[in-house]
Amino acid sequence: MDSSDDSRLLENQKGKRSNGGHQTALSVSSHHAQVLLRGIPLGYIDRTGHLSVWNASKLITETISIMNQRGFYHNKDVGNETRRLFLGRQKLVFSPRLHSDISKIMDTNILVNATPGKVGKSSKTMNMKITDESGVMLIKGTFTAILFDTETKRAVPFPKWYVEKFNSTLSYDDNGHIQAKNDVPSYAYKTQLKVRHSDMDSNMHVSNTEYLRYCMETATDASLSGYYNKYRRDMCWYPLLELDISYLAESRAGEMLDIYTWQDQNDIHFIYFAIHRDGTAIAVAAFEFGFDEVTSSNL
Repeated sequence: MDSSDDSRLLENQKGKRSNGGHQTALSVSSHHAQVLLRGIPLGYIDRTGHLSVWNASKLITETISIMNQRGFYHNKDVGNETRRLFLGRQKLVFSPRLHSDISKIMDTNILVNATPGKVGKSSKTMNMKITDESGVMLIKGTFTAILFDTETKRAVPFPKWYVEKFNSTLSYDDNGHIQAKNDVPSYAYKTQLKVRHSDMDSNMHVSNTEYLRYCMETATDASLSGYYNKYRRDMCWYPLLELDISYLAESRAGEMLDIYTWQDQNDIHFIYFAIHRDGTAIAVAAFEFGFDEVTSSNL
């Protein structure tokens, strides 16, 4: 589907609503999904007047849920009561316009397109592109999901029919150039937090989006304390250009987490995070920040 087709779909959908929500599935098949977002809800805007990264991720998660309910990638068919798909990694590249022009973007139609990526033995990828109503890219995303047995606590292989159905789809569309790191340097900045009950998702684990919030909260603590080079304000004021986060294990309400952050010694725009529980990493991430609202990105 080209940009002219997208524009016609957006024009046809203007003024229409589906079940009173701000998201409408325009077309969904096993190999492609397209969802219309009627702007960005005001509640997703952070304390600085910008779209927070954790709410951007939440918006994506909600959109993927709509796609899955309608048969995209056969995500509903591949699991059962004990075998479920869990997000293992997400890489997002953001247009600086999401930071500088959010007051305009939040009131416009936004189009989300998703396609299958690469299916392996027990993991698979998905590609996503989010554009404004004129077709200008806002976010590019690649996501890795793992089929997991909740009883054995191990990854399990996809059914043969599933691998065969998607073995000729698109390969992994990696648009990013940063990568999370597992090794925490001795000079890393450290904070601690106690997981709240409100941080849980329906699986009674910390929501994927909350880990991004933990990273941003820690980054702001570090920045305001003078730990980072050049960054001295609440980190929500700076444009986030790219992120890479890997989810390694689960955490639950009441647990204490240690969150580490440090800055790349060669490129100060790159800031890393590691979230530990009892000395073991449960998530690692890398963020690329800009300094102002005209910073360039990969989009």
